[in-house]
Amino acid sequence: MRQSVAILSLFASAALAANDTIDFFFPGGYEGADPVASVVTANPTSTVLRLACPTGTDSTECGFGEGFDYKIISTTIYEMTMSDSDINMNFHCAHNTQAANMDCTVSIGGGEANDPGVTSTVLSGSQIAFISATVTAGEDLLVSAAETGAAASSSQASLDVATLSPAANAGPVSTASSTTIATAIATAIATATASTTASTTASASGTSRSEAAAATTNAAFRYGVEGSALLALAGAAALNMW
Repeated sequence: MRQSVAILSLFASAALAANDTIDFFFPGGYEGADPVASVVTANPTSTVLRLACPTGTDSTECGFGEGFDYKIISTTIYEMTMSDSDINMNFHCAHNTQAANMDCTVSIGGGEANDPGVTSTVLSGSQIAFISATVTAGEDLLVSAAETGAAASSSQASLDVATLSPAANAGPVSTASSTTIATAIATAIATATASTTASTTASASGTSRSEAAAATTNAAFRYGVEGSALLALAGAAALNMW
């Protein structure tokens, strides 16, 4: 049985068994065949993945095409880079788990980008949607990174306890825990509908909602995408780049 795993410790890597999945954030959500993930590099603080459609999957059933690079940093920062000869796009999202929101910045550029630029927005609630990718290569890198991180955490905990003063030792000592890996629920994919600022800023004195939407649509011309959520636009752009 496939298991959905999330990394809930300080480390951005987890030991995964064959056919396990890893969850990642994608702007605007996604519907279709789950992508596959190859682990490119992994260490105790970051993991780089190559995400693509499963071999043999029809392009109408999976929008990830030839794939793109995806980086997870310290379990809460998600970065994607995607480009072809005419356009490039990347996003950086930092998940504040305590505040239950995600601060995202999207950059679109290149010769075919109708309205290149950088835009930021904050997502919350159901707008923070994760997708599962089946890990098909590189599990050994995740295992090695997780073991390295756990060993470092254990060594630091032992050092902290050994160097406590006698006064500090008067009470019970709590040691740091090692890396923990827990099964996460498969989050229902939701469309990110965050309100963002269009690259052409609407005047504060009464620009209508339809005019603001039109300004954002201009940025999406190459992809035929409409709407006011630039993150959803970025996600749609990525899925249609191929």
